[in-house]
Amino acid sequence: MEYIKKENAILTSAKKADDEKMEWMANERDHDRENFDNFAKKVFTEKWEEILEKVEKGCDGKSYLENVEKKLEELRNAFDDRSAFDEMEAKYKEQIEALHENLESERQNTANTAGDNSEMKCKMDMLEEELEALKKENEDVKKKKKLTTLSCSTLRYLLSS
Repeated sequence: MEYIKKENAILTSAKKADDEKMEWMANERDHDRENFDNFAKKVFTEKWEEILEKVEKGCDGKSYLENVEKKLEELRNAFDDRSAFDEMEAKYKEQIEALHENLESERQNTANTAGDNSEMKCKMDMLEEELEALKKENEDVKKKKKLTTLSCSTLRYLLSS
Protein backbone atom coordinates (compact mmCIF):
# COMPACT_ATOMS: atom_id res chain seq x y z
CA MET A 1 0.00 0.00 0.00
CA GLU A 2 2.83 2.35 0.92
CA TYR A 3 4.56 1.53 -2.36
CA ILE A 4 1.49 2.53 -4.35
CA LYS A 5 1.24 5.83 -2.46
CA LYS A 6 4.91 6.53 -3.21
CA GLU A 7 4.44 5.61 -6.86
CA ASN A 8 1.39 7.86 -7.08
CA ALA A 9 3.32 10.76 -5.53
CA ILE A 10 6.18 10.20 -7.98
CA LEU A 11 3.81 10.12 -10.94
CA THR A 12 1.99 13.23 -9.72
CA SER A 13 5.22 15.18 -9.40
CA ALA A 14 6.39 13.89 -12.80
CA LYS A 15 3.12 15.07 -14.36
CA LYS A 16 3.54 18.49 -12.77
CA ALA A 17 7.11 18.71 -14.08
CA ASP A 18 5.93 17.64 -17.54
CA ASP A 19 3.20 20.30 -17.49
CA GLU A 20 5.71 22.97 -16.49
CA LYS A 21 8.12 21.82 -19.20
CA MET A 22 5.35 21.93 -21.83
CA GLU A 23 4.44 25.47 -20.76
CA TRP A 24 8.10 26.53 -20.89
CA MET A 25 8.52 24.99 -24.35
CA ALA A 26 5.38 26.74 -25.62
CA ASN A 27 6.73 30.05 -24.28
CA GLU A 28 10.12 29.41 -25.90
CA ARG A 29 8.42 28.60 -29.22
CA ASP A 30 6.42 31.83 -29.04
CA HIS A 31 9.55 33.78 -28.11
CA ASP A 32 11.51 32.26 -31.03
CA ARG A 33 8.63 33.01 -33.40
CA GLU A 34 8.59 36.65 -32.23
CA ASN A 35 12.38 36.90 -32.68
CA PHE A 36 12.12 35.48 -36.19
CA ASP A 37 9.27 37.85 -37.11
CA ASN A 38 11.20 40.81 -35.69
CA PHE A 39 14.32 39.75 -37.58
CA ALA A 40 12.42 39.40 -40.86
CA LYS A 41 10.76 42.82 -40.35
CA LYS A 42 14.13 44.37 -39.54
CA VAL A 43 15.75 42.94 -42.69
CA PHE A 44 12.80 44.05 -44.82
CA THR A 45 12.85 47.54 -43.28
CA GLU A 46 16.62 47.85 -43.85
CA LYS A 47 16.29 46.78 -47.49
CA TRP A 48 13.31 49.06 -48.02
CA GLU A 49 15.20 52.01 -46.52
CA GLU A 50 18.17 51.17 -48.72
CA ILE A 51 15.92 51.21 -51.78
CA LEU A 52 14.45 54.57 -50.78
CA GLU A 53 17.89 56.00 -50.07
CA LYS A 54 19.25 54.89 -53.45
CA VAL A 55 16.21 56.20 -55.29
CA GLU A 56 16.51 59.56 -53.50
CA LYS A 57 20.23 59.95 -54.30
CA GLY A 58 19.52 60.79 -57.87
CA CYS A 59 20.22 59.53 -61.28
CA ASP A 60 23.91 60.42 -61.85
CA GLY A 61 23.13 61.89 -65.28
CA LYS A 62 21.22 58.86 -66.53
CA SER A 63 17.54 58.58 -67.01
CA TYR A 64 15.67 58.06 -63.80
CA LEU A 65 14.25 54.70 -64.93
CA GLU A 66 17.68 53.32 -65.89
CA ASN A 67 19.11 54.38 -62.56
CA VAL A 68 16.24 52.81 -60.63
CA GLU A 69 16.55 49.62 -62.68
CA LYS A 70 20.28 49.50 -61.97
CA LYS A 71 19.76 50.07 -58.24
CA LEU A 72 17.00 47.47 -58.12
CA GLU A 73 19.26 44.99 -59.91
CA GLU A 74 22.03 45.67 -57.35
CA LEU A 75 19.58 45.15 -54.54
CA ARG A 76 18.19 42.01 -56.16
CA ASN A 77 21.72 40.61 -56.45
CA ALA A 78 22.45 41.56 -52.85
CA PHE A 79 19.18 40.04 -51.75
CA ASP A 80 19.83 36.84 -53.74
CA ASP A 81 23.05 36.47 -51.79
CA ARG A 82 21.26 36.40 -48.50
CA SER A 83 22.68 33.17 -47.19
CA ALA A 84 22.93 34.62 -43.66
CA PHE A 85 19.24 35.43 -43.73
CA ASP A 86 18.40 31.99 -45.12
CA GLU A 87 20.56 30.31 -42.47
CA MET A 88 18.85 32.28 -39.72
CA GLU A 89 15.44 31.46 -41.16
CA ALA A 90 16.33 27.75 -41.40
CA LYS A 91 17.67 27.77 -37.85
CA TYR A 92 14.47 29.30 -36.49
CA LYS A 93 12.33 26.91 -38.52
CA GLU A 94 14.32 23.95 -37.16
CA GLN A 95 13.98 25.25 -33.61
CA ILE A 96 10.25 25.79 -34.02
CA GLU A 97 9.85 22.32 -35.52
CA ALA A 98 11.87 20.78 -32.67
CA LEU A 99 9.76 22.66 -30.12
CA HIS A 100 6.57 21.40 -31.79
CA GLU A 101 7.92 17.83 -31.70
CA ASN A 102 8.92 18.18 -28.04
CA LEU A 103 5.54 19.68 -27.19
CA GLU A 104 3.74 16.77 -28.87
CA SER A 105 6.02 14.30 -27.09
CA GLU A 106 5.32 15.95 -23.73
CA ARG A 107 1.58 15.89 -24.45
CA GLN A 108 1.81 12.15 -25.10
CA ASN A 109 3.86 11.65 -21.93
CA THR A 110 1.29 13.61 -19.95
CA ALA A 111 -1.54 11.54 -21.39
CA ASN A 112 0.35 8.34 -20.53
CA THR A 113 1.06 9.63 -17.02
CA ALA A 114 -2.61 10.47 -16.53
CA GLY A 115 -3.53 6.95 -17.69
CA ASP A 116 -0.97 5.43 -15.34
CA ASN A 117 -2.33 7.54 -12.47
CA SER A 118 -5.86 6.30 -13.17
CA GLU A 119 -4.65 2.72 -13.32
CA MET A 120 -2.80 3.13 -10.00
CA LYS A 121 -5.89 4.64 -8.39
CA CYS A 122 -7.96 1.63 -9.50
CA LYS A 123 -5.32 -0.73 -8.12
CA MET A 124 -5.22 1.20 -4.84
CA ASP A 125 -9.02 1.03 -4.54
CA MET A 126 -8.99 -2.71 -5.19
CA LEU A 127 -6.18 -3.26 -2.66
CA GLU A 128 -8.02 -1.19 -0.05
CA GLU A 129 -11.17 -3.27 -0.59
CA GLU A 130 -9.12 -6.46 -0.32
CA LEU A 131 -7.46 -5.15 2.85
CA GLU A 132 -10.86 -4.41 4.41
CA ALA A 133 -12.07 -7.92 3.51
CA LEU A 134 -8.95 -9.48 5.05
CA LYS A 135 -9.36 -7.39 8.21
CA LYS A 136 -12.95 -8.61 8.52
CA GLU A 137 -11.86 -12.20 7.91
CA ASN A 138 -9.14 -11.81 10.55
CA GLU A 139 -11.67 -10.52 13.08
CA ASP A 140 -13.94 -13.49 12.32
CA VAL A 141 -11.03 -15.91 12.84
CA LYS A 142 -10.16 -14.22 16.16
CA LYS A 143 -13.78 -14.57 17.32
CA LYS A 144 -13.84 -18.25 16.33
CA LYS A 145 -10.53 -18.82 18.09
CA LYS A 146 -11.88 -17.16 21.21
CA LEU A 147 -14.99 -19.32 21.07
CA THR A 148 -12.90 -22.44 20.51
CA THR A 149 -10.62 -21.55 23.42
CA LEU A 150 -13.63 -20.86 25.59
CA SER A 151 -15.26 -24.15 24.58
CA CYS A 152 -12.03 -26.07 25.36
CA SER A 153 -11.82 -24.43 28.76
CA THR A 154 -15.40 -25.30 29.50
CA LEU A 155 -14.87 -28.92 28.46
CA ARG A 156 -11.75 -29.22 30.62
CA TYR A 157 -13.64 -27.82 33.56
CA LEU A 158 -16.49 -30.19 33.04
CA LEU A 159 -14.17 -33.14 32.59
CA SER A 160 -12.15 -32.29 35.68
CA SER A 161 -15.19 -31.99 37.91
